Amino acid sequence: MLKVFEPELPLTHCIRPFLVSIAVNNVVPLRGGDVLRVVGFRHELRSPPMRILGTLVVERLLIYWFS
Repeated sequence: MLKVFEPELPLTHCIRPFLVSIAVNNVVPLRGGDVLRVVGFRHELRSPPMRILGTLVVERLLIYWFS
């Protein structure tokens, strides 16, 4: 979803934050990995925090909808 806003963003810059946030969510309570993705990876994703949060919310809704 973030590649729509930033077409020159490499795929590897999108996969690493996604996988790290899933790993941290499995270890840290209260969705700590999601907070890490929004705050910690904003420079790597080349997006403002609210855009990352918006894609995160859409991702969670899609997971909820299709599960």
